Amino acid sequence: ASPYRLQPGSILEIPRQLLRAATASVDYVHGDAHVQRSGATASATRGMALQEGDRLELTPNAFVAVKLADGSTVHVQSASQVELSQLRRRGRAGSLQSVLEVQSGGVEIQVPGKPDPQRQLEVITPVAATSVRGTVFDVQLAPEGHTTAAVLQGRVAVQALADVDQPTPSALLRKHTGIAVSAQGQAGTVSPLLPAPTTQDLPALNEDAQWLNLPMPAWEQAKGWRVRVSQDAQGHQVLRSGQFTGPLARFAAVDDGNYFLHVRAIDAQGISGIPATAPLRVKAHPVPPLVQTPAPAGVLAQGEAQLQCTPVDGVVQYRHQVI
Repeated sequence: ASPYRLQPGSILEIPRQLLRAATASVDYVHGDAHVQRSGATASATRGMALQEGDRLELTPNAFVAVKLADGSTVHVQSASQVELSQLRRRGRAGSLQSVLEVQSGGVEIQVPGKPDPQRQLEVITPVAATSVRGTVFDVQLAPEGHTTAAVLQGRVAVQALADVDQPTPSALLRKHTGIAVSAQGQAGTVSPLLPAPTTQDLPALNEDAQWLNLPMPAWEQAKGWRVRVSQDAQGHQVLRSGQFTGPLARFAAVDDGNYFLHVRAIDAQGISGIPATAPLRVKAHPVPPLVQTPAPAGVLAQGEAQLQCTPVDGVVQYRHQVI
């Protein structure tokens, strides 16, 4: 009779959309990345403010790191589309409620501090929902439609969405475990991640001026490799990233300098393994000249020998050796 009169013991339910809105920001961007908001598109720039409903679209070889209001970092991988479906906060300084929808590609997430039971962070794909309580993990949506999740720290609950009305029970992923959910929404079994390759098996030097060629270890249990090249050891400032099934990871060339190589083996289910990080030196310039004379296996008369090579742009001197 009096809807504004609250009786002791009553439960007041507040819709989530009425919670205080939170914001996020672009912490790092490399390459061609865009933000769609209310039908308008803008280039992603470092420090750019993001809000609920924004969608990030990344081209190949583009990378974006998004900082959420609680300090969590979302690393959006190249050729991905991710929507910030929900950014809300309970109260003026309450816990953050975030929902990310991966429409293609993948994300890697780092949540700082101790696990917070009030914090809600979900990553949703068309076939799975991942709930987090303070951890380091990644979610990948393959072009074929299946989803994989791998946990490096903490715990993650993954729920397959084969039937929205009757979803399957959540699978709990602990440290160094992963799971795959099929394109039909059927969850596989929780399995341990493949170990990290040793740094001695990873390339340390690249001298090719046209390509960044990185040979991978010969592992029978590895069905592929997820490879990244970054400017920092933590892997936040990514310059190149890709997934490869053969023994060679090949990227477009980068400038000469010191970088870091991050490699994860991929098992038969498509789940990423434990990462290995190793320093990578690129020294491809000046490019080596080509020998013009003498010809290979050529015979020259005494006193008529001439050593000549092709010119190289930007070089003022050449060193010749006869062995």
